[in-house]
Amino acid sequence: MTFEAAVRATPGIAGAFCNGLQALKGEHRSAMKLKTTQCRWRGSVDLDASLAVRYPNDARWDYALGYGYENRPDGVAYVEVHPASSHDVDAVIRKKEWLTSWLARSAPNLRRLTAGGFHWVAVGNIRFRAGTPQHTRVAQNGILLSRAARIG
Repeated sequence: MTFEAAVRATPGIAGAFCNGLQALKGEHRSAMKLKTTQCRWRGSVDLDASLAVRYPNDARWDYALGYGYENRPDGVAYVEVHPASSHDVDAVIRKKEWLTSWLARSAPNLRRLTAGGFHWVAVGNIRFRAGTPQHTRVAQNGILLSRAARIG
């Protein structure tokens, strides 16, 4: 199944598919990088905006990004663009927990795509260092923290 087909089969975001990185806010696009030149963007979804009406009080994740290689199944990476101080760690972990719960109950087709990870793209500087308890918690929760998401 393609990323586009998986999105269109998912209630709540079925009409939110955008080509390339068009679903991202303009200032966020430059922080998304493909790992190789053979990889291509398959599309994007602004999960936060698309699901705001249905889940107005929930801590929603920002984006789903589809990517792929020729003659291989599409993949999906999830990206949260958020400040990165030690005070933000709990909020981002809650958002990831919300996302994984939503995927499990509402988005089985997205879950079947190749997993491209959960990326926390720091707005501004990362204000805690590797080896700190905060950094360890982020890693233990399967979140990749950086200034740019490297996908594919």
